[in-house]
Amino acid sequence: MLSSRRLAATIFASLIIIQSAGALDSRGFPELVPLPISVELSGGGQQLTVDQLIDAALAFSGSSSPAADRERLVAHIRRFRAESAGVTDQRRLAEEALRYLHGHLLRRYSVLQTRVNTAVETGSFNCVSSAVLYAILARSVGLDVGGVRTADHAFCSVAVNGDSVDVETTNVHGFDPGSKKEFTDSFGAVTGFAYVPPSNYRDRRSIDARELLALVLYNTAAEEGEKGRFAESIRPAVSAYALVATEDFRQAMDITFSNYASLLAMRGDFRRAIDFLDAAKSSWGERPDLGRRRQEIMHNWVVSLVEKGSREEAAALLETPSARDVLGRADWTDLSVFLVQSRAEAAARSGGYREAAEEVAAGLQSLGAQAELLRAYEAYVHNAFAQLYNARKFDDAKAVLERGLSVYPSSPMLTGDMRNLTPHP
Repeated sequence: MLSSRRLAATIFASLIIIQSAGALDSRGFPELVPLPISVELSGGGQQLTVDQLIDAALAFSGSSSPAADRERLVAHIRRFRAESAGVTDQRRLAEEALRYLHGHLLRRYSVLQTRVNTAVETGSFNCVSSAVLYAILARSVGLDVGGVRTADHAFCSVAVNGDSVDVETTNVHGFDPGSKKEFTDSFGAVTGFAYVPPSNYRDRRSIDARELLALVLYNTAAEEGEKGRFAESIRPAVSAYALVATEDFRQAMDITFSNYASLLAMRGDFRRAIDFLDAAKSSWGERPDLGRRRQEIMHNWVVSLVEKGSREEAAALLETPSARDVLGRADWTDLSVFLVQSRAEAAARSGGYREAAEEVAAGLQSLGAQAELLRAYEAYVHNAFAQLYNARKFDDAKAVLERGLSVYPSSPMLTGDMRNLTPHP
């Protein structure tokens, strides 16, 4: 199974997480550098050798004992070569490779088991791990094997006697599957997928061995993300994109960046979340979705500081060039207004309406005639005036209105208050 739908999920529903450290760089961030073999094999062109296929498959699967896993796999290659030594017809040889795979290596289908080393060690497989193993085995006897990818599935194709034949590697009857009733009867029941024949070109596309290998990394990243291991999902996704620079692999990589930064932000570590996204941008370039995530995190950082009463820290953050750049003019202004309103509310609680009005006046001076601040200002001035008027302190009430109208001369409310005050000395 391919994990496109699972990879698209963000972390916002996953808060209770115990996350292991994974591979960290010198800043304590997950590694943003791809696995070396991804870079080594990238670029297309030359067909990968069997040795390269084996080494990459085990590295991408995260094998903890690659030498032992390699020896197991090479032993199967030797055995298959020996058993098929007298077969010269390509079609029969390609079909024998599938039979060998299911007779000696693959035991049970598991929709999420994409790791090739696990398939070799335990016999548990899915479409990707079985397709990679088939490609290795068939290439080892000189067959020309490629991959086929659909929306959520992958299998192989092999060139036999000048024709391209599909190989549904999850099924022992999967060679040229459209021609076999045994395949039709068992494939959907075991895997839950429907075979996509060559005539359905819109629903399938051919891929090379590099992209088939990249699907191991792609699914691994999705699996780690599904488990809430967002740090561990990053390097497989980075390595997949380094190996095959397609848009869907880029999007998958971006999602891992976004998820990890969101996790940091949800833990209240906003600064590191922003720093991580900056590091990802430095390594892999800017993307609109990541720019929006950076803005959301910066926005929430300011709001969290204001809401917990750290208004001076919020003000200092808003004044940094980074905050202005990340937030954009409109959001920066809205947050600055929010901060002024918070300061005014605190002043009203501690000192009264006149003090609150002065906080808003300072905001109007620095931010200009923002509509929300003008409404707040006339409300605070009106309330201060009303308190004094009702206490028959008419001179003080008049002074408050004069000050208010000097800041907001066109205020209908304050102009009306001044008219009501006129008959009094």
